[in-house]
Amino acid sequence: SYSCISKNELNYLIKYIDNNINLYIRNIFIEPIVIENTETIIDILNNEEVDKDLRDNIVNIKQFKVDDINKIKNIDIWNLIFNNLKVNFSWENILSYYKTNDSIDKCLGSFINNPEVCKELLKDTLYKESFNNDEKESIDLFVEKFVMSKIISDETVDLLSCKLGSPFTDFDFEDILDIRILVLINKKLIALSKSIYKSLKTNHYGLHINLLENNIDKFTSEKIQDFDSNDLELILKSDIISQDDKYNIVKLYGKDIELNDSLAEIIFDVIEKFLPNEKIEYKLIESIIRCNFEKEKRRKLIAYQIEFIDKMDISDLLSYIDDEYKGLLDLSPKKMYIRNTNTNMLILEKLKSKRYISTFKLEGNRIVVNRKRT
Repeated sequence: SYSCISKNELNYLIKYIDNNINLYIRNIFIEPIVIENTETIIDILNNEEVDKDLRDNIVNIKQFKVDDINKIKNIDIWNLIFNNLKVNFSWENILSYYKTNDSIDKCLGSFINNPEVCKELLKDTLYKESFNNDEKESIDLFVEKFVMSKIISDETVDLLSCKLGSPFTDFDFEDILDIRILVLINKKLIALSKSIYKSLKTNHYGLHINLLENNIDKFTSEKIQDFDSNDLELILKSDIISQDDKYNIVKLYGKDIELNDSLAEIIFDVIEKFLPNEKIEYKLIESIIRCNFEKEKRRKLIAYQIEFIDKMDISDLLSYIDDEYKGLLDLSPKKMYIRNTNTNMLILEKLKSKRYISTFKLEGNRIVVNRKRT
């Protein structure tokens, strides 16, 4: 082998081979039974006198693996080396190939998508601590093209997401399919920001909700603009978000959103378990009560919040539900009659404890209320 000849310093043979390099490769070197070390193969591939077809044959036939692709000076055969998996599976080699044309072509994409390559890349580091700011910015651009590439599979992006650095705070979603965006969201490769939220809501409706679900802590602590009643309804119907988080969302956003009947009932169902112990802002209570859904639920909201509501506001809220409450808190010697329901009983108990009414008692299917006289 050429490796043995060089090792033994058989200079006359080395000179003869170098003068007849293509002949030697074609007749001897290329044979599979001739074992050559990697460094010798690299030297042959870098020899400008070697014909292109012979270089290609060497890559296709010989067994070797280049640790650093930059050792191969002729970048025209890099794609063949990558296609044959005859280069170390490292981010450094991938970046070197990428920099040759500043893009992820079919060859590089196929290489990265290979399961064995992915397995090794998971063990390697893309962002090294020794990198300066310029190098980090260069890798940031690579990562952006990586996650946007149609050649790189969704499975590969999902698998290698832990290597791709910090999430993007701004991103161009043009020409990206929803399934890829969902991978980026689920793997936290895009952050919850004003621009990203707005872009997803405008161009990939529904995925903006996935973004919120995956960034619930930030969403419940920092108010997001462009969050409307439709968004709130979708969030409150989510199977992913906990009831406690939904309650915090209602507290943060509910009072500033125009409610419809359906959304008001959904909000009530979310906050119901918190009503006995938590104070709800009056503006939100009023918005819910003014909507038209099950009266017993609206009565319950008032009943549990009476201790936090002014007397005149209680009277207004009750009037929004039913005319039967008209004059309930007025000073009058006349008795009043309201329907016998569990929630009405609770309301009257609360009103009596606050001394807004005198007494009440059951009488058939109705409740007799003695109002305050003075």
